[in-house]
Amino acid sequence: NADSRFLFLTSHRVVDHTVLSVSGLSEPLSQFVSYVRLSSARGMWSSAGQLWSHWKSFRQARRLLKSFQPQVVVGLGALASVPGILAASRMGLPIALLEQNCLPGKATRVLGSRARLTVFGLPVPQQQRGLWPTPVTTRGTPVRAEIGCLANGPTSQVAQRRRILILGGSQGSESINRIVSNLLCTQRPNIEDWKIV
Repeated sequence: NADSRFLFLTSHRVVDHTVLSVSGLSEPLSQFVSYVRLSSARGMWSSAGQLWSHWKSFRQARRLLKSFQPQVVVGLGALASVPGILAASRMGLPIALLEQNCLPGKATRVLGSRARLTVFGLPVPQQQRGLWPTPVTTRGTPVRAEIGCLANGPTSQVAQRRRILILGGSQGSESINRIVSNLLCTQRPNIEDWKIV
């Protein structure tokens, strides 16, 4: 709808601004909300020390939502969305969560019970779906046009080789990178004929 307005509550992280700058939206409004962490490896006292920061982020998000008056609030499954979703829940606004994986990340798990709907990018395992506190739907994950075009391209000699695609992101990326690096070092003779992406 041409009359729709969007407000993005973002953190100061570079990735948030990069995504918005290439979104194609005309003049998307954005406001900074202090980034929160949901847990700390340094123990209970460190976590307790973050309570004031969390409260400040929540109040900041609530003030912005009251000013903007949205009809719906969408959480994108990252920690930066936590203050806005908590504020929206407290204000009684309808909430939808977007989760691009088949298993929810930390923020989605924490916020799941506050949403009216959770939209997953990949099919959710039946066991997980049965435990989820709100209705679930799967809608796929949009990809850039140049990625979509690859599906229709000719099969090259390289593409006929056996291939391994390695994907890692969010909380699993460090462990996946470490495991794959070790595998490549120890199994090099066994994977020489494979194409690894």
